[in-house]
Amino acid sequence: MSTRKGWRDRLAGYPNLPNVKAILPAMRAQHGKGTIATPSPAEVEEAMRDVPEGRLATVFGIGEEMAERHHATIRCTATTAIFARMVVQRGKRYFVEDFARKLVGTR
Repeated sequence: MSTRKGWRDRLAGYPNLPNVKAILPAMRAQHGKGTIATPSPAEVEEAMRDVPEGRLATVFGIGEEMAERHHATIRCTATTAIFARMVVQRGKRYFVEDFARKLVGTR
């Protein structure tokens, strides 16, 4: 029987992140030349926790912040979204409650 990894183990399984690489040739037609930033799970969690009370952050916005932080041309939105989901799953109970409290002030 195989053992399933917990969310905490999954988040810790990316020792080579964050990184900045050249934009892949297949992506250059759409994005041009430059660099792409891939954030680490810890950076995504930090950005999610830094959202001011009563404000809403999108994965796209968090990715833009990561690109600026690493001086990259574009960001990897797919990786940012995956890590955001993993962060929420890991701390679902307390994180969702905190996030829900922040959202109450937006209406």
